[in-house]
Amino acid sequence: MTEPSPRLTLHLTSGSGTNRPSPSRNAHAYPPAVRSIRATPLLKADPDLAAGMPVEDLALAEQSVVVPMVELPSGPADLGALDTRAGVRGHPIGCIVLEGVLTVRLRLAERECCQLVGRGDVLSILDDASLPLPATTSLTVERTAVLAVLDDRFVTCVRRWPHLLVGVQRRVAMQERRAQLFQAITQLPRVEDRLLAMFWCLANHWGTMTAAGVIVDLDLTHETLGRMVGARRPTVSLGLKALADDGTLTRDRRSRWRLTGPSIERLRRGSHPSLL
Repeated sequence: MTEPSPRLTLHLTSGSGTNRPSPSRNAHAYPPAVRSIRATPLLKADPDLAAGMPVEDLALAEQSVVVPMVELPSGPADLGALDTRAGVRGHPIGCIVLEGVLTVRLRLAERECCQLVGRGDVLSILDDASLPLPATTSLTVERTAVLAVLDDRFVTCVRRWPHLLVGVQRRVAMQERRAQLFQAITQLPRVEDRLLAMFWCLANHWGTMTAAGVIVDLDLTHETLGRMVGARRPTVSLGLKALADDGTLTRDRRSRWRLTGPSIERLRRGSHPSLL
């Protein structure tokens, strides 16, 4: 088996640091995780990206903005060598998630946090060396994912239609705002409130309104939830039990989560006793 080389991994939002591949990277050290690469009209796959574009430019842009689309199977993924694969031109500045669910993890000093990424989110390809601390990031595909790769063709189109870059930046700004919200959630004193707030955030992206409440179709373990809200797994288990006992947050036989409508009011009142 080929000795693994320094990895290029993914961050949720753009930041300082280079998006160029490391000179020491051996492209052959990466497993062929990408199932397929095919050219796709980006604005037909993600119409919201063209918001604000002049109407007279839209038809031509829909035909002209063509980028590679990759499908990733469930499991660990590494897009560091994406620019070496046939069909991708130059060094991609990032990817837009078109389908699926992915988990981005960051590990520092034996502690780990994670965030979920889904449709419409932007993944910037950055080297871990750009981080100011000795931390590592990794990416896992939870549900088969389809990504649009923003390669040199996209950059060329941006020169003609700057609104494309505005659309991407708007997404990044929304993700940064969401990251701030997640940070605030981890500061709530009660683990029940952390879990409740996190699930309402997830419902905004993956929730479905039903007569019985909001259904969040995500199969999340207690350990993963702990990494998301900054708590240990046993504490998360106790918090979920307390929420299930009063019907605020329950889980059905298909591993789907159900939030009741009035439960969001509890975040304002902070009515649950602390388990910390």
